[in-house]
Amino acid sequence: MKSQTILRLLFFTIILLAYKIIACQSSMDTLNWASHQKNGCVHLKEVLTNIDTSASMATMIEGCRCAIKLKNGDLALQYLHLAKAKGYQDQLIAKILEARSYAILKEDLKAVDILKELSNKIDLFRVMNIEEIRELGFRNPDVMKLYQASQPSFDVFTFIISVISFLGFFIGLLFFIKGAHFIQLRWLSVFIVNFSIIMTSFVLYWTKFNFSFPYLNEWWHSLYMLNGPIFYFYVRTVSGFRHQAMFVGLHLLPFFMCVLAFANAGLFYPFTKEQTTSSGLFISIFQSMPIKLFSLSLYFVMSYLTIKGDWLVDSYVKKWIQYLFIFFGLFILANVVYYACTFWEGFNREWDYGISAWMAAGIIGVATMGFLESKYLSFQHPIGNPSQLNLHQNQKIHQMAGNAENNQATEVKKYKTSPLTSTVSNSIKLKLDRFMSEQRLYQREDLRLQDIADLLRLHRNQVSQVINENYNLNFFEWVNRYRINHAADMLSVPNCPYTISQVGFESGFNNKVTFYKTFRQYFQCTPLEYVSRLERER
Repeated sequence: MKSQTILRLLFFTIILLAYKIIACQSSMDTLNWASHQKNGCVHLKEVLTNIDTSASMATMIEGCRCAIKLKNGDLALQYLHLAKAKGYQDQLIAKILEARSYAILKEDLKAVDILKELSNKIDLFRVMNIEEIRELGFRNPDVMKLYQASQPSFDVFTFIISVISFLGFFIGLLFFIKGAHFIQLRWLSVFIVNFSIIMTSFVLYWTKFNFSFPYLNEWWHSLYMLNGPIFYFYVRTVSGFRHQAMFVGLHLLPFFMCVLAFANAGLFYPFTKEQTTSSGLFISIFQSMPIKLFSLSLYFVMSYLTIKGDWLVDSYVKKWIQYLFIFFGLFILANVVYYACTFWEGFNREWDYGISAWMAAGIIGVATMGFLESKYLSFQHPIGNPSQLNLHQNQKIHQMAGNAENNQATEVKKYKTSPLTSTVSNSIKLKLDRFMSEQRLYQREDLRLQDIADLLRLHRNQVSQVINENYNLNFFEWVNRYRINHAADMLSVPNCPYTISQVGFESGFNNKVTFYKTFRQYFQCTPLEYVSRLERER
C-alpha cells in the first residue's frame, strides 16, 4: 500500500510540474525562431514590439536577432539587456549583437569601441562581413582599418611556415620514393607529410583563409592522433622489427575512430554530410588537447623502450638515437607549453607563432636525423672483417674472406628487403665481437645461435643476418674462426705445454677430427705442421 501511495504522489507531482512549465511558458518561447529568421522576421514585427518579459533567456536572444533583421536597434538592445538580466553568459555573442544594434542606430562611436575591444580577442573576419558592420565601415575610417586588417593575408612568419610546409610535402615525397625497399623511410615520409598537413591547417587559421575553406578546419585533430604511432613504427622498423597489418591497424584505431566521429558530425563537410548541431562525446574527446598529449607521450615512451637494450653499443648510433628522441621530445614539450598557455590571459598571436615554430623545429630535427641515417649510413649492409682480435693470423682469415667475395652479392640480395638497417647491424656486430672476445663464448662446445640471440635480446634471424652480412660466414663458420684464432695463439707460444688435442678442446672443438679439418681450411696445414713452421721462423 505504501509503495502505491508513493507512486501516485510521484505521478501527480510530475503532472503538476509539466502543467506549470506549459502554463508559465511564454507564447514567444513556442515560436519557430529559425524559420522566422530565415524569412527575415517580417511576420514577427507586431509580436516583437510587445515584449514579453516572462520569455526565456534564449527567446530574448532570438528576439534581439530578429529585431536587428528588422533594423530596429532600440528594440534589439532592449531584448539583449533582458537576456543579460536573465543570466546570458556568452559575452562574445552579446558584444557582437550590441555592436550591430549601435550600428543600426548610427551610434558609430559605441559600435567602433566594441569592435576594437573584440579585435583584441577574436579575428573579425566574419564579423566585418555582417551587413550592419560592413555599412558602418563605409561611414567610419577606423572600422575600415579593422576590416582591412581582418582580411586573409600572409605575414613574414606565416609565409616562412608555408614554405616549410611545402618543403615538408616535397621531402616526404622524396623519402617515400627513396624508401621503395626500406619501409623505415616510408614511415618517416608519412610522418613528415602528416605534420606538414597539420602546419598547413595552422597557416590557414593564422592567415584567416580557413574561413574560405571551413571543411579543412578540423582535420588536424585526427592527424594529431597519427604523430605518435607513426614515430613508433619508424623507430621499431629502424630497430629491425617487422609489422603485421593487424598490429598497425590496432595502433591506428584512434585515428580512424576520430575520422569517423568527425565525418559523422559533418565537420568535414562538404566531403561528408552537412554539419550537425550536436558535437557528441567522441568529438569533445578527440578535440581535447590532453588526449593528444597523452597519445604523444605514450608513444614516446614505447619508442624509447623499443631501442633500450645492450645491443646499442655504437657511439655514433647512440648519438643519432639520442638526437632523434630529443627532437621528438621538443615537439611534445612545445605542445604541452601551448596547452598550458591557453589558460593564460596574456596568450596572443606572437606566443602562438613562437610555440608553433618550436613544434616545427622539433619535426624538422626528426626529418633531418632520418635524412642523415639514410644518407650517411646508406641503408647498405657492408661486409666487414673482424679486426678486434689483434691476432697475427688475421691475414690468412682475410684471404679466406676474399675467396668468399663472390657470395657477397647473393647475401645482400637475400636481405635486401630486411628491416634491419646498417645502423643496427653495425651495433649488433660490435656487441657480438665484444661478447666473443671478452667472454670467450666460442670455448663453449655446445654454443648455439639461440644462445647468442638470447644474450643480445634479439631474434635469432637478426643475429644470423648480421653474421652473414658482416663476415660472409654462417654461424658455425663464424664461431670456428674464433676457435681457430684461439688455437693458433696457443700453438704460437714457445714450448706450448698443451698437446694438440688439448689445444683443440681448450679452443671449443668437441673432437680432434673437426679441429684438424677446420685448422687445415684456414692455414692449409695441420696443427703440427703449423708449429714446426713457426719454430723454423724463429
